[in-house]
Amino acid sequence: MRRRPPVHFHPWETLLLLEDARVLQRDVLEDSLLWRFLEICRPTLSFAEYETLLDLDSEDQLLEDVVDHLVHWKKARVVDLISLKGSYAVSANFKPTRCVPLEPPCHSRGID
Repeated sequence: MRRRPPVHFHPWETLLLLEDARVLQRDVLEDSLLWRFLEICRPTLSFAEYETLLDLDSEDQLLEDVVDHLVHWKKARVVDLISLKGSYAVSANFKPTRCVPLEPPCHSRGID
């Protein structure tokens, strides 16, 4: 019996993992539904596409159970689909000091 309210989402939304999928897969049985979902999970795929790729029937609500589990344990959150056509902005509260630089600055590599 479910003791918490289920996570509601629409077929055009997606799941954004808050941790690396490979780290999450370490604690899951290989070839289970959750493991296969984490293998293909991308913020550019909608829930409708996940059902097709995983060959799930929407009436079985298996995808809903996986999403509910990941959201409940704060491993993911439901978001609008990320698209190349969309516009995205960084929050004003974002602290860039928390980011790891991808490359050293040009002047330190001898490039002007």
